[in-house]
Amino acid sequence: MITVIDLHKEFAGRTVLESVTVEFEKGKTNLIIGQSGSGKTVLLKSIVALHNIDGGSVLYNGRDFHKLNKRKQKDVRREMGMLFQGSALFDSYTVADNVRFPLDVFTNQSKKEKMKRVEFCLDRVNLKEADHLLPSEISGGMQKRVAIARAISMNPKYLFCDEPNSGLDPKTAVLIDELLMELTHEFGMTTIVNTHDLNSMVGIGEKIVFIQKGQVEWVGSKDNLLQTDNKIVKDFIYSSKILHDSSI
Repeated sequence: MITVIDLHKEFAGRTVLESVTVEFEKGKTNLIIGQSGSGKTVLLKSIVALHNIDGGSVLYNGRDFHKLNKRKQKDVRREMGMLFQGSALFDSYTVADNVRFPLDVFTNQSKKEKMKRVEFCLDRVNLKEADHLLPSEISGGMQKRVAIARAISMNPKYLFCDEPNSGLDPKTAVLIDELLMELTHEFGMTTIVNTHDLNSMVGIGEKIVFIQKGQVEWVGSKDNLLQTDNKIVKDFIYSSKILHDSSI
């Protein structure tokens, strides 16, 4: 579980996040949604301490992350998995080498232990037979699955995903969503997904946090998202639907 309490963030004197208080639940896909410039990306980066914060707390199972010393922060980071928008794979590394990378950096496991974990992770995303290929030799959807395998290689308690469906066709995007949801339930992770994809919202949004002008405007689930009476959220969903339909 990750708890954000009264979070404030400013850039050059301009408030970007103000009094953000929200809880991201264990074993669920927690989505952060909002219009461009709403502060959702800043919130995600503040949660993982890519941004320093100007007030408030981010608690990882009770540990105030921003107040920990560097050694203890590193311990928490070992419990994190990251899925970046562009997959961020190493071009010169094979698929297997990409997945093994966090194990090389953060563990003292033997080569045999690492390869066993790599094989498990690749098998879990149905890419075991692609282990010897380079990222340039596989599709965008396969690259995303490699990135997911790498993100879970350390058996994380927390999984962070920044626009995981960016650049994918609708069918592949749904497969990625379903995989993320399955892994979240299977490993009991606290998964936070930053997205603007309507299919993701109504497909895997077990908890949805809508950010508007740096504040929490609405919190709910996929089951009540489309029935909300909140006009700001309704307008956002309507505009998202128009953009989604026009892209088909």
